[in-house]
Formats: sequence, C-alpha cells, structure tokens
Amino acid sequence: MILAAIAGAAVALRILLLPAAAQAYGAACFTMVAVIAAFAWGMWQVWLICAVGLLPLYLLMPAALLRPPADGESAPASR
Repeated sequence: MILAAIAGAAVALRILLLPAAAQAYGAACFTMVAVIAAFAWGMWQVWLICAVGLLPLYLLMPAALLRPPADGESAPASR
C-alpha cells in the first residue's frame, strides 16, 4: 500500500514536468485512474491493472506531441 502511494505521488509530481498545454490533460488522466482505483474491490482486477498500465502512455502522448522540435528537426506535419 505504501509503495502504491509513493508511485502515485511520483506520477502526480511528474505531471508538473509536462509541457504547460499538457498538464491539464495529465491531471485529468491521473484523476481518472485515481477514481477507478478508489472504487476497485481488488488490486488484481484486470481493468484496474490496465488503467494503471495505460496511465504512462496517456501521459507521454501529449508530452511527445506538444514538445517543441529540437534544433535541426523539422516540425511534424499537422493535419
């Protein structure tokens, strides 16, 4: 239980390192997983493990899309 609390705090603090435009999305994703975990009746439920496993992906996607291009890189084509 303590390890889960430490991991949750680490993820919540890591949201502050996201680009400013992605912080609201990151906070919403973290809140979604926290609400799902609050109503979980077992730690090893498949849907709970999937939600926790998808959280890093959901946090990395907007960070990668909103990251400014480095010198020498071209900007991604927008649709």
